[in-house]
Amino acid sequence: MLGGRLEFSGMTLGGTTQVRTIDFPSGRQMRLLLVEDTQQSALWLDDPYGDPPFPYLQRFDLAFYENNAPEKNNTPKQNDASERLLLIGGGGFAWPRHMLANYPSASLDVVELDEQIVTLARKWFYVDELERQFGPSGENRLHIYTVDGRSYLESLPPNKRYDVILNDCFIAHKPAESLMDASAAELIHARLNTNGMYISNIVSALMGPQATILNTVIHVLCAHFAYVDVIPCSLEEPTEPGNIVVIASNQQRNFPGTWMSCAGETAN
Repeated sequence: MLGGRLEFSGMTLGGTTQVRTIDFPSGRQMRLLLVEDTQQSALWLDDPYGDPPFPYLQRFDLAFYENNAPEKNNTPKQNDASERLLLIGGGGFAWPRHMLANYPSASLDVVELDEQIVTLARKWFYVDELERQFGPSGENRLHIYTVDGRSYLESLPPNKRYDVILNDCFIAHKPAESLMDASAAELIHARLNTNGMYISNIVSALMGPQATILNTVIHVLCAHFAYVDVIPCSLEEPTEPGNIVVIASNQQRNFPGTWMSCAGETAN
């Protein structure tokens, strides 16, 4: 159990849920959302619109990575064109806060199954402030839907498509199985624009007996996308589970930090 100041403790759909504020020796403070002792979201209280604390969320900025390599520092460039994005799994809205503040041409729909989590995010993670600035009554770039992610995708009209769909959907430590099978991959592909990207956070080993989830995800996505890229957050323990960002699209890109790339069945 993490220490720090307990701000909230109660039950949500995922189980026992806590909000804690951690004081670091440097003077910085981090606010954490935990479900069944699993870290679901976090933000730096002194820089809530800056880079999210979790490395995998920082890699979500690859949503804006262009086909050609960036000119400086090997970091994602911001496209001039407007982008429409969908994030499944809002949690504490760490990445939406960062994205909306740093990519002003982009709009974001966030799907979060648990209305209680959204309520906690509004109170403890400044999502009420986020909605006032970027929601329908503000810049109209943020829309929040409290619904199951798979159901949301199935309910979309055929003409509504996204440039990027991101999946950070977990119930405590378990990923949402309804978004991991072959029919889900087909559905996600159908909801993307021609050169759109699907970005998923998974927890798996890179190799060995505990790499089953990664291998399954690659196999499923390769059946529907031309290219699948595997971008781990750490290479220190490749046989132990850790956060891995998997990106699938029909356009080949050279993402920084890529550990492995696979050509799917639809590749030329």
